[in-house]
Amino acid sequence: MAGFIVAGWHSIGPEQPVFAIVVQFLLMAWAAFTVTEHFPPLRGRWWRVSERQASFLRMAGVGAFGRLLTVVGWNRVITRERNYQVTRAGMLALEQHTRRSEVAHLLCAAAGLGLAVAALVAGTSPGAAWLMVSTIVLQLYPAMLQRSVRARLGRVV
Repeated sequence: MAGFIVAGWHSIGPEQPVFAIVVQFLLMAWAAFTVTEHFPPLRGRWWRVSERQASFLRMAGVGAFGRLLTVVGWNRVITRERNYQVTRAGMLALEQHTRRSEVAHLLCAAAGLGLAVAALVAGTSPGAAWLMVSTIVLQLYPAMLQRSVRARLGRVV
């Protein structure tokens, strides 16, 4: 994956918006193969979503982001992929899926942030800006959406 990103850096150029988008999709493809259902169960206090966090997520517009994903059809794709049952066991499996998705998006966000810093060091502030914007929209908001879903699930399971 790193080789593809380096190749894109040299062929497309880090200052191009298409480079930022290609990078985000490469990172998501990498995460999809790394953080799978075979990933160990994720436990601990980090995964609990407090009411204060849920309130912050609402104020940050995460609900609107989720509705946008419904409009463009992404939620339909994800619902098919998750294929969960509306039972207690199914809800617990869905909760684990949201945890894995959050990990995947946060790993991608860290890589996106690292690439934005590299673009700044290389002297291309437009490239850094495109990488940051694409990281926020395609990685951070989806990670926050996973937390928001878990806040709702926490009331049920």
